[in-house]
Amino acid sequence: MTETTRNPADNPEQKRQGIPLPAWLGRPGAVYLIRLAVTALVVWITLAFVIGVHLCHSQAGSPMIRDGDLCVTYRLSAPARGDVAVYRHGGEVFFGRVFGLANEKVTITAAAVMVDGFGIPDSDGYQTGQPEGQAFVCTVPQDCVFVLNDCRTDLSDSRTWGAIPLKDCEGSVIFLMRHRGF
Repeated sequence: MTETTRNPADNPEQKRQGIPLPAWLGRPGAVYLIRLAVTALVVWITLAFVIGVHLCHSQAGSPMIRDGDLCVTYRLSAPARGDVAVYRHGGEVFFGRVFGLANEKVTITAAAVMVDGFGIPDSDGYQTGQPEGQAFVCTVPQDCVFVLNDCRTDLSDSRTWGAIPLKDCEGSVIFLMRHRGF
């Protein structure tokens, strides 16, 4: 009896299998790698387009957000009045509370923060940071928001830079994890 060698390409079973896998990988390993790649893609899309993760490096948002706190933001909607928004200015990330929306007139006096002549309840308990006898007035342009730091003595907000364009807003804070000093 003579043994004949068969060409693997003649075997219909091997033709249907597609790309040959390395012997060390096998079918379970390939399935694992495909699932891992799909999971990594979903996580990347979520972090790139749906949520943002930011670390605060200042006391401007104090007492709400402190230096070292980790914040998660939701990017798919524009920030609303009262939201703590994360925005970029000059390549840096900042945290501030939204007070004015498009086409509104924001007035800051030593006594209160007012939008279109009405006092904002959120400003109770915070100093306005405005000197006595002086008023700051700003009309918010279209597609912009007016942002104030919770620490009103820190002027790194719309009082210095003007209204923040919505395209520079990274989203509203939806989750905050405190830094405990360890």
